[in-house]
Amino acid sequence: MTPAYVPLVLRGTAAAVVHVGAGSRQTRSVLQTLDCLPLHEIILVCGSIPESLLGQWRQHSRATIAHFPEGVDSGIGRALGAKLAGTDIVLFLDGDQPLGAEELARFLWECDGRLDVALNDRSRNWGSFHLRDKVDWLHEFLNVTLGRADLKANTMAELPCALSRTALDEIGTERLVVPVKAHAAAVLKGLKIGSAASVGTRPSAPAGHDSANQTRLSAGDHLEAWRSAMEARGKRLYFGDKLRNRKAVGGVVWDADIHHHT
Repeated sequence: MTPAYVPLVLRGTAAAVVHVGAGSRQTRSVLQTLDCLPLHEIILVCGSIPESLLGQWRQHSRATIAHFPEGVDSGIGRALGAKLAGTDIVLFLDGDQPLGAEELARFLWECDGRLDVALNDRSRNWGSFHLRDKVDWLHEFLNVTLGRADLKANTMAELPCALSRTALDEIGTERLVVPVKAHAAAVLKGLKIGSAASVGTRPSAPAGHDSANQTRLSAGDHLEAWRSAMEARGKRLYFGDKLRNRKAVGGVVWDADIHHHT
């Protein structure tokens, strides 16, 4: 028998934010799964979607729909959905990536007390480094430079993930527009970040998708994350310059205590 709900008891309230792109075809299945969870609200941020589908979703008792006929980016969708949510926990999902209710429940459970940011652990089934996606290389390098090598390549850029109200207030919903920038901010603010579960796979690229262009876009997002981190921590981040004796050549000396060049 397939249970109609997951017996998950939460101390706080929870909402789900689902980004629905123009090519999404699994949103109905995603909604059926979310009905099994103790959610106070379900926020659908939709792009160019047929009116017939919007009509079906409007009939859902807990669904709030934010519709942008011209289309909406996934990061912008997260930021808008988080701004609309008024709960203690917000679960972020891709409308084209149906998952099991028990798997999603783990993210809510972890954010109900143990974690501020619950990530999807995609590193468990990785092969050799040179065979991984270039975007994963960027994620992993970001975590290393932020002093969180233990997170491997797991960041807020990968869905599903969940954030506590503490995390949303500390980071600011506007930073979710660039998920890796929000991830860097969460690390720098000392929030409790960890993996909740290992579920799903990265959604397939749509037809005609330029993977090289996607890598360039991801690289640009990571550069934004590093720029903001360096503004907060200094240009060397967590890596002290212990090898060079710059005074011996009359060069630039880095003072880690005052975070500027002298």
